[in-house]
Amino acid sequence: MRRNGNGRLVLAAAGLLALGFSLAAVAQIPKGKEAQGKLQPKADTPKAKAAVKDLSRLVVPMTTVDGVELVGWFYPSSAGKDAPCAILLHKFQSDRSKGNLDTLARALQGSQAKFAVLAFDFRGHGESKSVNPNFWAVAANKQHVIQRQDKTKIDVKDFRPGYLPWLVQDIAAARKFLDVKNDDGALNVNSLFIIGAQEGASLGLLFTATEWTRTYTTGFKALQNVGTKHLAGEDIAGCVFLGLAQRPNNMNFELNAWAKNNTLLREKTPMLLVYGELDKQSKQTADNFYNALTTGREKANKFTAKYEVKGTELPGQALLDQPSLGLAVKIQEFADRVLTDRKAIPWAPGAHDENPLQPILLSRFGFRGLP
Repeated sequence: MRRNGNGRLVLAAAGLLALGFSLAAVAQIPKGKEAQGKLQPKADTPKAKAAVKDLSRLVVPMTTVDGVELVGWFYPSSAGKDAPCAILLHKFQSDRSKGNLDTLARALQGSQAKFAVLAFDFRGHGESKSVNPNFWAVAANKQHVIQRQDKTKIDVKDFRPGYLPWLVQDIAAARKFLDVKNDDGALNVNSLFIIGAQEGASLGLLFTATEWTRTYTTGFKALQNVGTKHLAGEDIAGCVFLGLAQRPNNMNFELNAWAKNNTLLREKTPMLLVYGELDKQSKQTADNFYNALTTGREKANKFTAKYEVKGTELPGQALLDQPSLGLAVKIQEFADRVLTDRKAIPWAPGAHDENPLQPILLSRFGFRGLP
């Protein structure tokens, strides 16, 4: 992983004296705000100390299946293989630096469970605007993204309305990043939480539904065995959705149908639906979706619940901007309950090399005009 500046030793001749040579060594402090790799050379200056402290949040690159170069923050855990993990999803036309996502990530990282956390910018947002030539060879991108003169860059303002569901490919790339970290022993991807706000919540729910249709292979050994098939949805320990939207960006997400038609999603995935008491649209969506998950279904997940934030009309991500509302604590409490009941699922290698990233097919989820 590259670093922001390389610490190097600069030697300057102080002058030739009668008694011999005198040399002075000057340590160069890393440039930039984010540490991106190994520990920097030790020094007693405030900047050097800040650089070491920044190792609690690393800048990381990810590449999607269709050629988008995503940028994110990874918050490593001191628990290593025992660490649960979380993906944070910002709302549409925002980015990872807004909505107090950093504060939530650090709260989870510092919690008793010692989460490893990944927050990233969706394509066309924040720092995730670079694409490689493969991007324009994909039908969904050619049809739904306006091409500008510089074809190495994309921007959210150039997305046509029908494109939003395709951003679920970005979450798949984030999941792949965590798979690699899992195999490196840095976390346990078998206890994954998806936490999203507004459009990010809708995309997070879509991704969770698709994971219950995907299998991957573990324990594969060349010329020895074909491995064991594992259902990806089983790795998702729980979801937290703030201001879940049924029609994000005027796109119809068939949330209730996904809940009714997917038994595993309904029974095996605990969900916390958060909304402001006076945010009527989010409240109605949460009520309808909760009913689809639970009404007449005795085996609905026992931890699935609604949480109404009293006295506010703030939408989804804006709720995190108000520390007095205590949402970071509420999310931690939900995760702790789920993890206690789930009990520790032992770490296991996921064999990410044998499971290449594949595009998520969206036509089966009710989206027309997308593969």
